[in-house]
Amino acid sequence: MIRIRLSLLAIAALCAWGSPAALAESARSLHDAESIVLELRSYALAIEELEEADRALKVAAAVEPENADWRLGLAMLDCRMRAFHSAIEHAKTAAKLDEQSAEPHYWEGAAHMGALAAAPDGDRKKHAESGRDALKRAIKIDPQHIDARTLLGIFYVEAPSIIGGSAKRAEKQATKLDEIPGGEFGAKAIRAMIAADDGHWGDVMRLCNEAVSAAPTHTHVFNLRVRQARAMMKGDANPDFAVAVLEPIAHDERDDFFVARALLGRALLHQGDFQRAAFVLEEALSANPDLAEARLDLAECHLATGDLVAARDCYVAYLEKRPDHPKTKAAKKALKKVRRSIARVDSDA
Repeated sequence: MIRIRLSLLAIAALCAWGSPAALAESARSLHDAESIVLELRSYALAIEELEEADRALKVAAAVEPENADWRLGLAMLDCRMRAFHSAIEHAKTAAKLDEQSAEPHYWEGAAHMGALAAAPDGDRKKHAESGRDALKRAIKIDPQHIDARTLLGIFYVEAPSIIGGSAKRAEKQATKLDEIPGGEFGAKAIRAMIAADDGHWGDVMRLCNEAVSAAPTHTHVFNLRVRQARAMMKGDANPDFAVAVLEPIAHDERDDFFVARALLGRALLHQGDFQRAAFVLEEALSANPDLAEARLDLAECHLATGDLVAARDCYVAYLEKRPDHPKTKAAKKALKKVRRSIARVDSDA
């Protein structure tokens, strides 16, 4: 765990952008930013350090506005904090400052893919295409960029054919990873997602377990298990499998544990364990109120247990957060139905 030391002069430099003396004095804090970037590259920065890391990197960017590392660090940090739109802009700036590095393009691609999940209908194609193109640029600069090839391969599995999705393209990335030292995790992860797309759940479990054995960091394991569980629930797999995959990581706070908890709540909902599902979903929403789809799952739990008022409140909260999400139309319809049910109960009282 790193310790971030910010001098008062460094903070003053951020506030006094035009003061050369303050900026020069605050350069002593740059070694903190260097440590942060190294921690981010190795996926080792703890959640409780993110806010201080954000402040330190912003100071460094003010001191050295032409240093691509600070912008890249902010892009990586924003991805960790799920501030994907800000991450995209920081990554683009880093790419302009360092045209020879593949990293800014990779992180721009990762940010677009992160933004894709919660994007309104009108923006989803833009994020998908921009993310795909950024990953391709990263690979063009560095053909051995393992994370870029892995994410691009998974994109090809999950994307519709109209924007380039195909199992053949995904397998091509897996084959390239087979040839790169350290690429085993990415190759196995891509092939696991191809197997999931085909509904071959036994192969999914085997390949994911093999990928986990080759994973370079805990974060890679976490992200793979989340993708595995999401694919299982999207397909026709038994929800028991998803629960088994998610339970070991749903309370591990080294990563975005609330994402795993939200998925675990959905898997428990599919199992019919409504009370436990509601408890887990409420935990996830307490950690991150922006998990809009978790509110839809929680609404279903409340409907199943007969709590119409709580279900109504979940639908209202969802629509406030996601007025133009792909599931908004269905949520509005469900809300009208719940309100009619509540009105009937009130009239019978």
